[in-house]
Amino acid sequence: MRITDLQIERFGVWRDLSLPLAEDGISVFYGPNEAGKSTLMRFIRGILYGFPGGASSAKVRPGDGDHAAVGALCIEADGRSLTLRRKAEPGTRGQLAISGHPAIDDPEATLEQLLGGTSESVFENVFAIGLHELQELATLQDDEVAEQIYSLSLGPEGERLLNAQTEAETRLKRLFDSRKSSGRLVELANRLCKIDEELKRVDDASSRYGELVEQRDRTTALIEEHRERQAGLQHQLRGHQFLDRVWAPWNRQRQLQQELAALPISGELPADALELFDRHDRELEQKESRRRELLAESKKLRQQAEATIGDTTLEDCACSIRSLQERAPGIREQEQRVAGLRKETDRLQQDLETRIEQLEEHGVQLPEDVDHPNAAETRDLYQAAEAWRQAHRRRARLVRRYRRLADAAQKSRQGVSADLKTLDGRGITDAIEYARGRLKELQRLAELRQRESVLRESIESLRDQQQAIPEPRELPPYFYLVLGFFGIAGLVLFGTGLYGFFNGLMAPGAEHAAWVVGLIYLLVGLCCGGVTWTMKQHFEPQDVDFGLLQARLDRTASDLAEVRREIEDLTRNRSESWLLRGAAKDEKTPKKLTELDVILQVQRRIAQLERLDDLSRSQHQRRQQLSDIRHRLQQRQQELTARRREWCERLKQLGLPETLKVRQAFDLWQQLNEAQRVWQRWQLADAELSHERAAVDAFRQEASELATKLETGKSETSDSYRLVEKWARRLAEIDASRSERVRLRKLAREKQQQADQLLETIETLRTRRMEVLTRAGVSSRDELAARIKQYSRATELQELIEQAGEELAAASRSEPDLAVVEEDLIAYDAEQNNHAIATIRQELKDLEEDLRVHHERLGRLRQEVTDLQQDRRAASLRFERAQIEAELNDATAEWAATRLATNAIDEVRGRLERDCQPETLKKASEYLDRLTCRKYRNIWVPLGERRLLIDDDQGQATRVEHLSSGTREQLFLAIRLAMIQEFAGQGVDLPMVLDDVVVNFDQVRTEAAVNTLIEFAEDGQQILLFTCHLHLAHLFETKGVEPIWLPGHTSVEKRQVG
Repeated sequence: MRITDLQIERFGVWRDLSLPLAEDGISVFYGPNEAGKSTLMRFIRGILYGFPGGASSAKVRPGDGDHAAVGALCIEADGRSLTLRRKAEPGTRGQLAISGHPAIDDPEATLEQLLGGTSESVFENVFAIGLHELQELATLQDDEVAEQIYSLSLGPEGERLLNAQTEAETRLKRLFDSRKSSGRLVELANRLCKIDEELKRVDDASSRYGELVEQRDRTTALIEEHRERQAGLQHQLRGHQFLDRVWAPWNRQRQLQQELAALPISGELPADALELFDRHDRELEQKESRRRELLAESKKLRQQAEATIGDTTLEDCACSIRSLQERAPGIREQEQRVAGLRKETDRLQQDLETRIEQLEEHGVQLPEDVDHPNAAETRDLYQAAEAWRQAHRRRARLVRRYRRLADAAQKSRQGVSADLKTLDGRGITDAIEYARGRLKELQRLAELRQRESVLRESIESLRDQQQAIPEPRELPPYFYLVLGFFGIAGLVLFGTGLYGFFNGLMAPGAEHAAWVVGLIYLLVGLCCGGVTWTMKQHFEPQDVDFGLLQARLDRTASDLAEVRREIEDLTRNRSESWLLRGAAKDEKTPKKLTELDVILQVQRRIAQLERLDDLSRSQHQRRQQLSDIRHRLQQRQQELTARRREWCERLKQLGLPETLKVRQAFDLWQQLNEAQRVWQRWQLADAELSHERAAVDAFRQEASELATKLETGKSETSDSYRLVEKWARRLAEIDASRSERVRLRKLAREKQQQADQLLETIETLRTRRMEVLTRAGVSSRDELAARIKQYSRATELQELIEQAGEELAAASRSEPDLAVVEEDLIAYDAEQNNHAIATIRQELKDLEEDLRVHHERLGRLRQEVTDLQQDRRAASLRFERAQIEAELNDATAEWAATRLATNAIDEVRGRLERDCQPETLKKASEYLDRLTCRKYRNIWVPLGERRLLIDDDQGQATRVEHLSSGTREQLFLAIRLAMIQEFAGQGVDLPMVLDDVVVNFDQVRTEAAVNTLIEFAEDGQQILLFTCHLHLAHLFETKGVEPIWLPGHTSVEKRQVG
């Protein structure tokens, strides 16, 4: 089945969308985030399997009412062109209709046939996946999916192999468990050592008494010494535990104090500053609105007054005159304030000049736009400083890490070099292969030795059988004569007696005598026959096949000769000096080694060589890590240079001298801010002075202009206040006759006065609002809110510090006899302290065990001193030693045979696991090899388990959880490609839908993934890939795949692409 066109009427964010797909097998859809890519993916799944949750969940978007999802897929299947159309309906997964086929009675059955019986879970987990599904291993644990992956069947051979391996491992652990140092061999060896010790004590009983007394005294002294050491360690343990309890609250208190000190808080700020600012702001808005209303009402009243009485010059200026009269007292006060403001302005100007001179001494110029808010610049300066510090600290940490790794690599290199010298010029791999080969030869030699012993015993047994064959001796003739006499006589007498009895020939009373006597003779003859046969069997030789016995003897001798030749070949010109020298460098080598000792030492040598190989690889990894760290160090240096350049450029932009000392730069910046605040205060004072002076000048100017209009001749006085008073008197005379005009003008004047009063209130509110901002040291409401939040955080930090102090005091009270200085807390290392606690506890445990052992030993010594002269166990101990030695030899032979069997089973299991893997994993291994550029080449499942292992190019197996996230995604993508190919082989032909599955790949593996997907599509598989990364779309474009560019979303419902 191949999708040729997507037709969406309504679904999600899409309306009337038609997307024709590419014909070459792969279609790449590009669109930014929230462009509707995932919606298209859900649309395809919804058409094929139904909209989840019915119509209620298939609404296109909020506000669309009952408009449910509607759309269709145009497909090609089996040479036919079909259209699958589905419309969401309540309570169902949508109504399906299939057009293009003349007779379809059951669309669901037809769709099921087109899907090949593939369930929705398989489609979601295999065919249509996004980045989340690709990252999760759980999506591969579905029963249908897992069956394709973990389908390795054990079979009878696998079952027997697992049972044999389990049984062999059980026997090995029963004989010898290296992890627990236990088992039958260890038990027998310990028993043998104990018996040897007891024998030695029994044999040296006369000289043992004094030694036992001395050992008893030494043991007693050692017990006392251990008790003193135990008390000291317990005290140290209490100290470390006390330090562990104290450090957490002390460190929390210290960090909180540092955070509190880092908060840029100066002075005190009321908690209700923001509420006060908002209240002033609301009152200011109300007052301004009321003033506008009053001014409008005053203007209206003046117009009514003018309409009432005709115009006159004095009446025209009546409002101005009354305004001047009302303002006169205030103007007199303003003249006094002008004098005070002039002095304040001069003082602020002098302070500003002093601060500017101080800044110029450090090369800092006050910027021209001084009055702009500098909170954002302070934040940018702090961020630049913090970036510079962080870059410097990251580089320092990386340098320290590089030095630690370099030192560790140097030490590891020295150890590896010293071990390589013991290989006599061989490589590690060659030495391991040679040692393993030699171990197999030695194990074969042990088997041959055992077989030689068995054959030698067989030959001795066959020869003993030949010698044990007796000389042939025949029975004397009288045996047969006596047998014949009694047998014939018994038969005759028995027959005669029976004949006479039945014919009446016997005398009365003796009818039975003849046949009874004959029967007796017959029985005696039978007894003689049995004795004769027994004697014949005893004295005469049996039929023995001497030729067969000799052939067996010759064949056994030939086998023995062949075994001895093979033993001679295995022991001829074999030198394990370098193997034994390397294996026994830490042990005392006995003068004469047995073959078992050589096998054990070669096994130890192999383990040493494997550890050396691991160290060599670890050393190579460290070199790679050092190379990576050097590269990262270069990047950190570049980042440090960039951060330093940004810091200097930021200082330059702010007009500060370039310096790497952050504290000095912030001090200059603080001085510059203070100078700016002084400048702002000077500007405010100067503006207020200008305002007050302008009001006074305006008053005089207005009075002068009115005098020009109203005074026809030369005025009697030039005093504005007197002129105003004269005009007011004249107006009063006019008003006496025109009460209505007075009333209206009075109302107008009252409105004007209220508006003027409101103006002063407005100015006062503005001043108060500015005082709130100035007191907080900010220039806007947002900065004030931020400053209040900082104060709240400071209060919270104070409470947390007090809580930490209480916890610290409680911890101190719990241990009144212990004290900790601050230097110990500063130098405290949790890991080292825990390690010290664990070490002390372990040492206390060891001391307790030693005390128990010493007490037991002291008891034994005392008992030995008491029972030394009464000991008579030497003979029984020697007998028991012989039995244990025999059991030890048998157990050793059994362990060697079991070990050989275990190695053989491991080899067979390894071949079975790698050669009998499912076809899905074989195909997935090929895809993974391409996706990882031949880094990982094989995927396999351990026998009888449900987990994946991956072999790299070195042949090392790695579990899935140990892979990086990108490699894990490549593994899961390879498995899904293989499963899709497997499904295709079963007749399931469905499109593969991918949603940004390669975003976590690096550049090289991204190109490899693109090439793999293109090749996979060329094999006939349709792929729909959605991405929001433009470089990925361009990469496909360079490979000849033209992307489909999805449109951006607007309010237009009609969308067409292509």
